[in-house]
Amino acid sequence: MVSSLPKSETASRIARLQKALVSQSLEAIFIHEKLNMYYYCGTMENGLLYVPVEGAPILFVRRSFARAQLESHCKEIVPYRSFRELPEYLRNKGLPFAQIGIDESTFPLFQFKLLSKHFGQSTFQNVQPLLSRLRAVKSEFELEQLREAGENSRQVFGRIPELLKEGLTEYELGLTLFYEMARLGHHCITRLSGSNDEFFLGNICFGESALYPAAFDGAGGKVGISPACPHVGSHRALKKGDVIYMDMMIHHGVYNVDKTRVYGFGHIPDSAIQAHQICLE
Repeated sequence: MVSSLPKSETASRIARLQKALVSQSLEAIFIHEKLNMYYYCGTMENGLLYVPVEGAPILFVRRSFARAQLESHCKEIVPYRSFRELPEYLRNKGLPFAQIGIDESTFPLFQFKLLSKHFGQSTFQNVQPLLSRLRAVKSEFELEQLREAGENSRQVFGRIPELLKEGLTEYELGLTLFYEMARLGHHCITRLSGSNDEFFLGNICFGESALYPAAFDGAGGKVGISPACPHVGSHRALKKGDVIYMDMMIHHGVYNVDKTRVYGFGHIPDSAIQAHQICLE
């Protein structure tokens, strides 16, 4: 297995990050969160990516060191067991760590306490807004991945009308669509930056299911098959006159597009159609 990111892509990203560190008066940054780890070094293994303001990054890995070697473009990959080993390693290399950037929104408190303990002379600065701004600017490689994801979504959503039949449950429709998505390379897990959250597939709602209370920060409800698994859809069966609300992530590689569509099954009340038109306008 190798990284699905071109080597030139990660090199460009590191260069942009280092330029941004200068503007923040930082000497280095520790990257810990999975998405940013993958973004800058091509692997999501358990560890820390150290990026100095100048020079090559170092990937410190707890587990799996062997997998990180297979996936990452980093030239220097170092196994470690404890944060206490890192200051001495950096000091022996003559690398700076007095002013360090970290993403406070995703760094677990207990781990940050350990890091602070062993980097007692270091000052830490939150760089979450900086990392978000850098990732918001897409390269041509990323744009092409998103275009491919968009084409996958067109194919998947185009099949939905022919799959609808009375008595079909939300969950059954979700499993059928997952199969269609998997054939196109969908990897099933969507990751959200910032919250460090993951969810499966999306929301499929028939009728009143779309109004079910949910922690989801959006307009749609999310019932799921149990409170412990509020994903995909419930066992609610499709019946004539239902409005169908679907909000799903469709992937290509590690990039995804978020698409929401509303369908009608049978005769839909004029009031619902009018409300939908107002939303479109």
